[in-house]
Amino acid sequence: MVDLDALLRQIVQQMAGRPDAPPIALAREPAEGDALLHGDPVTLREALTNLLDNAVKYGGANPVEVLVRPGTGDYGPLVEIADRGPGIPEGEKSKVFERFNRGRQSKGIAGSGLGLSIAAAVAEAHHAALSLHDRPGGGLVVRLEFPAPAQPGEGAATGVPAGRRLLPLILLLLLAVALPLSVAGPVRALEPVLYPAASGPPPAGGTERLRIDAATDRPAIEPLIRDFQRENPTVTIEFREMNTGELYNSVVKRAAGDVPDLVISSASGLQVKLVNDGHARRYSSPATQALPDWANWRSAAFGFTQEPAAIVYNRDLVPAEDVPRSREDLIHLLRDRKERYRGRVVTYNVEESGIGYLFATQDSVLTSQFWQLADALGENQARQMCCTSDMVDAIERGETYIGYNLLGSYARERQIHGAHIGIVLPSDYTLVMTRVALIPQRASAPELAGRFIDYLLSERGQSVVAGSTAFYSIQPTVGGPMSATHLQEEMRGPTQRIGLGPALLVFMDHLKRARFLQQWKAFLHQP
Repeated sequence: MVDLDALLRQIVQQMAGRPDAPPIALAREPAEGDALLHGDPVTLREALTNLLDNAVKYGGANPVEVLVRPGTGDYGPLVEIADRGPGIPEGEKSKVFERFNRGRQSKGIAGSGLGLSIAAAVAEAHHAALSLHDRPGGGLVVRLEFPAPAQPGEGAATGVPAGRRLLPLILLLLLAVALPLSVAGPVRALEPVLYPAASGPPPAGGTERLRIDAATDRPAIEPLIRDFQRENPTVTIEFREMNTGELYNSVVKRAAGDVPDLVISSASGLQVKLVNDGHARRYSSPATQALPDWANWRSAAFGFTQEPAAIVYNRDLVPAEDVPRSREDLIHLLRDRKERYRGRVVTYNVEESGIGYLFATQDSVLTSQFWQLADALGENQARQMCCTSDMVDAIERGETYIGYNLLGSYARERQIHGAHIGIVLPSDYTLVMTRVALIPQRASAPELAGRFIDYLLSERGQSVVAGSTAFYSIQPTVGGPMSATHLQEEMRGPTQRIGLGPALLVFMDHLKRARFLQQWKAFLHQP
């Protein structure tokens, strides 16, 4: 269930924080009633953000007015966004919903020409009506009207309507050409770690050699590599550890013959983009078919772990009464105890870390307090680092006291081995991502890579995940300190799973990424 009131408050708050933003007024008419509907919060947020962004860009310094009307049994919720810009001529109103068609009034204003087309696709998928109207006195009114919930036969947003089921495909088609993301930097020549075959001659017809490139700490994944070799003693594995940007480039930019056979990454958005852009092979087996939908994207990207985003703290330096149990608690702590915690809080450098950027953008969708938290982090001179392992090291040494949005699986593994740290899975909600494996289109040994994926998803492989790695298992039937059951027992609030799918592509658009990072750096007081 999506609360349009809360969603629009968050969007308006974020937009109003931009240095060039005009006054934005959010009104509700009437004051009573709930503006609730069944829908996809990520894509609805994207559509409404695009509509408000257009009003801000074209309206100049003039105030923008946003109106929310709750639904009843006779009609659904309605949103109107009104500006005092140049408007759109009547003959162009239908054309501006087409991709890249921006209309004559947009000349000289930056944009991709996709905002209205994406909003139209989201509206269609939710059986809503998106329309443009001249505003009395000059300007434009954009109206998004949702169907009455009591009329499922007419496309109301009850249950899961057909439009919702088509939403991933619609967004994928719109975003496919709108993602010119280029991960900066050359492809480094990285020294591989070699795991030689244990014994026996290679099978007839060729050697068995598997190259794995991964944005994963080698000690964390090594138990899986060695156990796979126990099952497959004739396989030599060449492993390269990279950051997420280097990993993406190892698939996209390397020459033929220098591409890995298997790619494993925590940056699920980049992995989905590789699939979306045709850089990944489809692979199907009983093991992949048994995965839940959130862990299998187009039979090409496969999640094999569960990894929550956690608050981690030094148990010797943070008194029990200071331990934040939610994002709101953390905001109050940073505001009320600035002297104690200034410079002693750490989080991801979201500009450099794919997983950090993923967690931050998901937070920005899910909580209206996200930018308040970013502001509190900035006021407290929060440190930013690339990796959970480095952040946990700093917390354990007492250089920092509290870390936000760290990978809870890594922290838990360190805790098991004696680190005097505490871990909090936030009570307001806990983000849970999955580490993703895929086979590049130009892989030299795709069959062997498929065999490794099947091993990762097998009961044996998942038992190693739960018992010997820094990750939580995805399969609920296996036991161990990092089992799915143990993770579920630790949860104190709702789980917000970051599933594989086109919603992850929204923040991969280069304009949206640049805007998000600009705002993040402004709040974190970065140049």
